[in-house]
Formats: sequence, C-alpha cells, structure tokens
Amino acid sequence: MKVQERAVQVYQVLIAAAHERQTLTYDMVAEKVGVHRAGVGYFLEAITQYCRKNGYPILPVLVVQKESGRPGAWRKLQCNINRERERVYAFEWYRLPPVKAENMK
Repeated sequence: MKVQERAVQVYQVLIAAAHERQTLTYDMVAEKVGVHRAGVGYFLEAITQYCRKNGYPILPVLVVQKESGRPGAWRKLQCNINRERERVYAFEWYRLPPVKAENMK
C-alpha cells in the first residue's frame, strides 16, 4: 500500500478521534492501521500538508508520544498545540467530502 493510501486510513482514524475529543499515541495509530510505529510519522506529515493546503486545523496534533504527551514533531507544527487541538476538536470533519489518496501528496 502506498504512503498516500495509508495516510487516508490514518486520516479516518484521526477524524474519529477528533469527533470523540481523544488523543492517540503513535503506537495506537500504528496498531489501528496495521503498520509499524516508525512509519506513522510519514502518514502524519502527508496529513499535515493536506490540512495546511486546505486551511483545515492540523489534525495530526492529536497524535502524541506516550512518554511526553506531546506530538512528536510539535516544533515543526509551528502552532500552539493546545489551541490547535481545540480547533481540531471543534472542526466538523465529517461534513467534508471524503479524502482521496491523490489528495495526500
């Protein structure tokens, strides 16, 4: 499966978590989509780019490191994590058209 196709799977997991006001660890995301934890960052980067390109809240702020409780690349996200997380929770993700793999570039 291509990175973009996995990114769509991860995106779906994240919008469900946003709907339930949850955060997830990298391990939880990896387990849900059946990949190794080390690959999760690639999918989150594709989702971050997709969100920025479309003016959406940065959905990957919901994925945190188990040890610190912070997103792994939080410095790269260049945002206030807590404020952005609240934006993600409040956003109506399910009203958007379904995302396609070709949009995750």
